[in-house]
Amino acid sequence: MPNLDAFEAAERGEVIIGGCMPLLSGNVIGCPHCRWTGVRRRGRFIPLREAERIAALDPDDPDIVRNRAALLALNESPTLRRLAETCEAVSLDGDLTLTPHPAPFGAGIHLLYTAGWYDQYMYEHELYYPFTNHEFWTVIDDLGDVVRFDMERHGLQDTIAVVEGFPVQIDDLNVATPTSRPLSIGGYIHELPDYPYVRAMPNRCTVAEWRTQRFEPNYAGFVANVVDDESIGAVPLDDDMTLREARGKPSQSTGRTARD
Repeated sequence: MPNLDAFEAAERGEVIIGGCMPLLSGNVIGCPHCRWTGVRRRGRFIPLREAERIAALDPDDPDIVRNRAALLALNESPTLRRLAETCEAVSLDGDLTLTPHPAPFGAGIHLLYTAGWYDQYMYEHELYYPFTNHEFWTVIDDLGDVVRFDMERHGLQDTIAVVEGFPVQIDDLNVATPTSRPLSIGGYIHELPDYPYVRAMPNRCTVAEWRTQRFEPNYAGFVANVVDDESIGAVPLDDDMTLREARGKPSQSTGRTARD
């Protein structure tokens, strides 16, 4: 078991603490520099999450996919491009690209999904052989669901900006709640209710009061920042700033104040 010195060394990035329980996938290795942990498998490094998934597979499962040829045969597709088109028709609302995953992380398939009209949403995921065909289609379904959730989240930001007169940024919620569903690709998606207000909060109120009185009671667990403009990575405004001041901030995307 690690002692205090080991924990402090881990915080400094000098070591990775591997835990005290043996794993199905075998001995875990890691790199303190890039923070990757995983298992060496047939001369290749497999990330830990994928190594655990592979170790739990039933080797006699008839649905198992061991290589690209098996993936194409199980889905009656002559090429990865044709399989991607099938995935788009069944589950997705945008463009999917399937390509063989290169070394050094092991043979598998790389998925790149792009969706959205006004804003482009890009997601990448990797599956390492072997996996089941059911797992492949679960990933496809989850890619579609997470993009639709992100579009709902950005739509909520737009609605709040119209009602309140200032831009906000709502962070992804990566923890489970009673209304969330875990994704095979990591993270969760959640139910997002409509913004229940049609009139702006009074100018004399502060950013903190808007968050605690209007946002948090309706979107428990989410984090929303009132920001100085609508760009990605915009600076959050101070909690004690009044909404009058927040509404007077110029928007970089329009060059006008939020109340114009």
